Amino acid sequence: MRSASLFIFCFLFSVAAKAQSTAGENEFHQKDFTITYDINIISNKKKTIAETYNGAVKSVYVKGNSVKLRLVSLMRIQNIYYTHLTKDTSAVAVIVKESGKSKYKFKLGKSNWELFNAKYVSAEIKLSEDSLLLLNRVCKKAVLTYPNGSKLTAYYVPGTKNEALAAAEPMFAGLPGIVLQYEYHQGKKGILYTASNISFEPLAASYFTIPSKGYPTKKFTPGKTFKGNIPEDEEEEED
Repeated sequence: MRSASLFIFCFLFSVAAKAQSTAGENEFHQKDFTITYDINIISNKKKTIAETYNGAVKSVYVKGNSVKLRLVSLMRIQNIYYTHLTKDTSAVAVIVKESGKSKYKFKLGKSNWELFNAKYVSAEIKLSEDSLLLLNRVCKKAVLTYPNGSKLTAYYVPGTKNEALAAAEPMFAGLPGIVLQYEYHQGKKGILYTASNISFEPLAASYFTIPSKGYPTKKFTPGKTFKGNIPEDEEEEED
């Protein structure tokens, strides 16, 4: 019985791998796509601010050179609008805070965008042949270690990576594919993102329209305003 179960698992895994090969490893290249991730917190502490992100959802929308990263949780509703290949003199990214009593946005040029993502620069990357089946796609494992000592374990679909998304999420820029699951650890805290849905339906331009009315522009202060793309215990909502 055990041998039969093992055979069935291997068969299904092989079918998924062949289906991925047939579809082509470049399925995320030059196409509109949306990836939805479910978020779960891993922590030994009780009633931390990070716990409010349990059950949160992150959505990634990509259309050409435009990327939108949307986070919806009990703690925060936030959108990051990123335009790839933007001139240095204009905004590369706009962060929009939709939650709380006050709503506002920040415009980040190239230099501030680099500061915003500074914690992910110079990561040590170890690629592995270990694999995981996610949404009928065989994903390879990678372990990234950042200068501050934090670690991220990612499972990605191998193939030509989407350049716009790689620029919008530089924590994954060194990986040769699209990440479908990642687990970030700093000390005893961890947060797990797992892709629950992928769509290749065409995206309307309205998805990437930055709101103007009711969202005054605030000055971005590196290190104090939105410390990064990954929520941590000390990041409380400011109103």
